Amino acid sequence: MGNATRRSEILDVAASLFASTGLRTSLNDIADACGIRPGSLYYHFESKEALIAELVERFHTALEQLATSASAGRWSESAPSDAVVAFGQEIADCAVRHRAALLLSLFDAPAVAVPESRDVAGRTLPMVHEAMHGLLRVAEEQGELRGGLNLDAVADRVCQSMFHVGIGVYHRSRGGRLVPELKCRIILDGLAAREDGEPLDGSDAHRVADQVIEGWKHTEPASGDRAALIRAAARTELAKRGVELTTIRDVAAAAGVDLRAVYRVVSSKEELLISVLGDYATAVSDGWTQVVEATASPMEKLDALLWLNVNVLDRFHEEHRIQTLSLKQIPPTSENLPLTFGTQLRQLGEILAAGDRAGVFRFTDMPADTRARSAFSLVWTPENLVRRLGPEGAHELARDTVLRGIGRT
Repeated sequence: MGNATRRSEILDVAASLFASTGLRTSLNDIADACGIRPGSLYYHFESKEALIAELVERFHTALEQLATSASAGRWSESAPSDAVVAFGQEIADCAVRHRAALLLSLFDAPAVAVPESRDVAGRTLPMVHEAMHGLLRVAEEQGELRGGLNLDAVADRVCQSMFHVGIGVYHRSRGGRLVPELKCRIILDGLAAREDGEPLDGSDAHRVADQVIEGWKHTEPASGDRAALIRAAARTELAKRGVELTTIRDVAAAAGVDLRAVYRVVSSKEELLISVLGDYATAVSDGWTQVVEATASPMEKLDALLWLNVNVLDRFHEEHRIQTLSLKQIPPTSENLPLTFGTQLRQLGEILAAGDRAGVFRFTDMPADTRARSAFSLVWTPENLVRRLGPEGAHELARDTVLRGIGRT
């Protein structure tokens, strides 16, 4: 067997292990799965970091080929909006095929874990973004899109929604194959089959969301609270390094206290993690429940959830990053992602069903679970767009890409 073939086989085995056990996978694990000695593995890869970097490189090479093909006018005979959907599906398929590399690189792997991956992380993804931006620009020029759109932000939104398909494992289900096209169609056409008629900002659901958001301002710890100081330091360290790579000693050093002070607050890293993420999980679950129970139409509730979620990411950005990093360190093995996903998915499904009865939502011919999961992914605006556009701008983008759609009706 040639070196190139053996190297490729090792990468395939490593990709499978990283996709199931994340960064906890060791070179010994990979060597055992390959049926070779660890020393033989070092002949091909000098470190785990080097192996991860090559997996990421392989993923980005595949994306680069897709972007080059899309930019070369591959779909010149198709309607521009159909080209957007086709390219989106290709990105999603690539994300699924390279799930391990996606999880290890998409969210900026901690430098201490995979330093080499940073060199490849910023090179190819912009090419995919630019290719999608180009397809959207053609659709706009040919009158298929509404005017006044921020196409750069929309392109980012579409690409990230396609990458998201490869993060979980729902793509393995029967309805999973429908998700990429459905998500693209929601972005293009919107979920709203018709407007309710009343300004969404004035709804009771929006008022409830504003009250929830205002309440977060009153949860800040008092100055001099050592336990709060330790939790704040832990939040920052966990968001920087991820759960697996952060130690209690790191937290103590960041807080400027000794180890005993930390252990007087929590007994373990796991307990510390729960205390750090507690307010975040409560903010999400309680906020969603209050909006869902508001006296409002399904459309108003959905819009209020878009606004609430934007503000969750704005207010709890470090907690969100901790949760995101956990996906690469402990990859999802079930269709439900962490925290309150199951409850929120059910609540969104109820809103969509109520809207269907009122005749206000599209895509009623799709399986209910598939539509709910596709919509749930989209009601969370990517954090980088929240930072870049601000809460109001991100909410408007969410309305464009979830409710009304970017296409010209």
